[in-house]
Amino acid sequence: MNFPRLSPYAARLASGLAVILALTAFLRADTLTLGNGDEVAGKLVRADAHAIVFDADLMGDITLQWKQIQTLNTSASLVVIGGKGAPVTGTISYADGKLYILPPVGQELIWPLKRIHMILAPPLYKHYIVQHPNAFQAWHGSIAGGFSFVSATQSSRSYTASINLTRPIPDVTWLPPRSNTQFSLQETYGSLSQPGYPQVKTSVFTTQLEQDQYFSRQFFALVRGQLDHNFAQGLQLQQSYGSGIGWTAFTNFNLKADVHLTIQQFLTAPRTRFLASDLTESYARKLGKVQWTESLSAQPSYTNARAFQASGTTTFAIPIYKRLGFNTTVTDSYIGNPQPGFRRNSLQVSTGLQINVP
Repeated sequence: MNFPRLSPYAARLASGLAVILALTAFLRADTLTLGNGDEVAGKLVRADAHAIVFDADLMGDITLQWKQIQTLNTSASLVVIGGKGAPVTGTISYADGKLYILPPVGQELIWPLKRIHMILAPPLYKHYIVQHPNAFQAWHGSIAGGFSFVSATQSSRSYTASINLTRPIPDVTWLPPRSNTQFSLQETYGSLSQPGYPQVKTSVFTTQLEQDQYFSRQFFALVRGQLDHNFAQGLQLQQSYGSGIGWTAFTNFNLKADVHLTIQQFLTAPRTRFLASDLTESYARKLGKVQWTESLSAQPSYTNARAFQASGTTTFAIPIYKRLGFNTTVTDSYIGNPQPGFRRNSLQVSTGLQINVP
């Protein structure tokens, strides 16, 4: 197909318009000057008192320390959050270690860098700071399950299911955490039957709900409740309710301690109540594409020395396709005062498919 050629005048006009549009886009962009004098155009994504994240037109997102920057000027209004007082909205510029904020109305403000808590675009500020997700939003984690079935002279069936969900607010690591809700459930059920013999049943169930409230990036207060049922140890139902403190020692590694009331009901033994503590550590890490998580818990009792408990869990999740993966979990639990005639230790190994919750 032949296109009509532009006249020399039309070609010059089109070239001029292209230059004007490019120049307009450049003038509207945020610009910064590096320590070596190079100028970079793009958009300021976010910043704090130590560094900025800048979406450069030619390089994408780059992270720079303030000391690497001579000047910075933004064309669009940003929200500047200080250590105290209400956030300020306006265009900003930076030079000589100071931030200059020009609100739409009023005089220019001059802040030292140490006063800056966070600089965000208004949509990010509204989404992560102002708005709060409802009870069904912002959940992350996994749901896994598996089963086996045999039909012959002996008939057996077994099912495993687990849910591990967490709801951090806000759900980004570059903002200080405010709260975190954690929900977990693990169920193992199995039965074995043969004509002329009594049926053998296995049923192990545990679920926990925990709410964390942070008062710094590393320290938080927590309240939690847990329900346990373990037919293999003669435990009909165990309830635990308590509160404590936690410490995020480093990324994905937590230490927690609480004091809780435990109510135990065995199959035939009388119900017991005692006061205990739960000392827990948990860690998560990626080994290549494999997600590995583990936790260890020791629960000494203050009012019933025989009621000491401990547990450990480790999980390997291998991705298969998109959100689908393969899950292997090993859980070992110990009860110091099981139903008479039952063992103190209970070991579970379960495998199955896993669906990741984004």
